[in-house]
Amino acid sequence: MFSLALGILKDPRSAEELTQEVFLSVWRSAREFDPQPGRARTWLLSLARHKSVDGARFRDALLSIPKTQREVLTLAYYAGYTQREIAGKLSLPLGTVKTRMRDGLIRLRERLRAANPNWNRGEER
Repeated sequence: MFSLALGILKDPRSAEELTQEVFLSVWRSAREFDPQPGRARTWLLSLARHKSVDGARFRDALLSIPKTQREVLTLAYYAGYTQREIAGKLSLPLGTVKTRMRDGLIRLRERLRAANPNWNRGEER
């Protein structure tokens, strides 16, 4: 799984996190596995591939938005900072951070929907 994720994501840390995420997902949904259509290995690799492709599509979308928006979103979602903490860290007014986050999320949604029209519409893949 790690090799597959690394081949798609091109980043060892992201591939490690994704592999851990897949194992956690399998732990939570193991009872859903049906051995009739295929082997467990095939199921695991399929999960890893889908999550890797989604991760790569998200990374590309994140890199396509303006740096100021990407910066606040990255601090919030990857580093876990609150909007107030981001404002202090970047020496920005809180309202500016909120606006950049809102605008960045809107742009991300647009980019992700352009790449996959069914993204975030509650439809199964």
